[in-house]
Amino acid sequence: MTILEKQGPSTASLSGESQEEIYDYGSEKAGYPGVESTLPPLPPSYADSMPSPSARASSSRAAGLISSNFVSISQSNDKVVGHWYIDTNLQPPESLLRPLADGQTERPNLYLHSNNGAIKAEVTLTGNTAQRASIEVSTWNGKVEVGVISRVNSQPFKLKATTRNGEVIITLPVDFVGPLKYHTKNGRIKFAEDLQLVTSVFTDGTAFVGDWQAAGFVDFAKWEGDEVEVETANGKIQFLYAEDLPRDPLKERRGSPPAPGAKLRKGGGFFGRR
Repeated sequence: MTILEKQGPSTASLSGESQEEIYDYGSEKAGYPGVESTLPPLPPSYADSMPSPSARASSSRAAGLISSNFVSISQSNDKVVGHWYIDTNLQPPESLLRPLADGQTERPNLYLHSNNGAIKAEVTLTGNTAQRASIEVSTWNGKVEVGVISRVNSQPFKLKATTRNGEVIITLPVDFVGPLKYHTKNGRIKFAEDLQLVTSVFTDGTAFVGDWQAAGFVDFAKWEGDEVEVETANGKIQFLYAEDLPRDPLKERRGSPPAPGAKLRKGGGFFGRR
């Protein structure tokens, strides 16, 4: 049974600013023969005060802006929690990657798994490409929360999220256009109110967000745009828009570096207990 449930928008966001005092000195210095100037030395120029490229890179790492690709995190008895920045253009060396499993021919751009633990993941796609990103999230026992919070130039993605015992919450970017496939043996399906306004529900297991005719959707085999597949054996399934989150961790980052002093989460994602 599909139930449409209202989800209230959020007004919370990260904040925090740092300010620098700017000193302005006259262009002329007092100087007379035999008289030592008492004026303080001129400050370095603006260009001289800018950090070097290496310093900026270190700052970016500290702010969590370094992207990765083909990330694979698997836990036995622990939760997986983090924010991952995925650039599908990156080609990491094979020596840094997990070997392909038997029968596996392609790696997901992001793979998160736990045998016995919840998964909470936020994803930012930074690839700036039309290549479709692949995201797979699964656990045998636990709640699954996955949100594609932001992406560059609406890069398409395919997300698959599964759990045998637990609720699944999927957060979509507001420019998402594509099919949803979902199934639960014991639970309900819920859409946020603003999302249901642009969603056509066709069956108790399929829907399409946006205009499927304008998008040119024919079947799943030929579709290369946005796509989400969700399954749980015991739990409800919820679909939200990114603006329906209790907070927006990327408000200070979308389209530009974070504001000075903004409290940012550790980049690259992390896993284990917090």
